Amino acid sequence: KKHPHQKKRSHPSVTNLKKKIRDLERLLARPNSKLTADARAENERALQAFKYELGSASKDKREQALARKYHMVRFFERQKATRKLKKLKRELDETENPTEDLRTRVHDAEVELNYTLHYPRGEKYISLFKDPGNNDKVKQKRDSIKQDIARRMEEGTLGAQTLDEGNAADDDD
Repeated sequence: KKHPHQKKRSHPSVTNLKKKIRDLERLLARPNSKLTADARAENERALQAFKYELGSASKDKREQALARKYHMVRFFERQKATRKLKKLKRELDETENPTEDLRTRVHDAEVELNYTLHYPRGEKYISLFKDPGNNDKVKQKRDSIKQDIARRMEEGTLGAQTLDEGNAADDDD
């Protein structure tokens, strides 16, 4: 019996799904099994459904683990990017004739903020402000993600969370 304060799972755990898959595979593999054709077909469909659900549950579990692992890094980088963006916007507002360089820096700061907010789920977080050293693959991956986010910003398909909602979420943390 579960404690009343425990959350109900939206899907079975990975372990339970693996047990169900193993049980069904054993049942279907029995040579002298007296399953009817309908029962066999039903069990095979259930097996495929459990395998699909296992893949989904494994993906969710990995995403949650990565979210927990990188939560603090992303939080600090979001704070840093927000401060940088506010400073540049203030500078842009105070300048009568803003230069193209200043506008580019504001755009880059917006991209960096959105990078921290909309980094792809299920992937290890690559820090914005920490230099990866001689690792060119990491630099390329970070740059490609930033380019993708910039492209999605231009298209307006970045997601439901906008910069204003992101700033409101900062106050809740």
